[in-house]
Amino acid sequence: MDFSESLTSIKMKANQIKKYKIKLKKIGYILMIPGVFGIFLMGGIPFFSTSSILPVTLILLVMLISIFLTFRYSIGEQFRKLDGEIRELEQLQR
Repeated sequence: MDFSESLTSIKMKANQIKKYKIKLKKIGYILMIPGVFGIFLMGGIPFFSTSSILPVTLILLVMLISIFLTFRYSIGEQFRKLDGEIRELEQLQR
């Protein structure tokens, strides 16, 4: 980032970096599910036995609800806010 540029262009670049960071967070949440499965497989915990079907189901259910709520409300609102700020800054630059 070049600090000799105008303030609006610096703010716009900072907002674009924040937007990229949110996209990475979204990818991290998506990759969480295979990671949890990998942990269970490495630990030797059987998925489909009668003793582990309930805990595994509850863990996955809570994780999926958390991912859904995060995507729906937190990340979506941050994206809309940053898009609005970027549009305002682009209009100010013109």
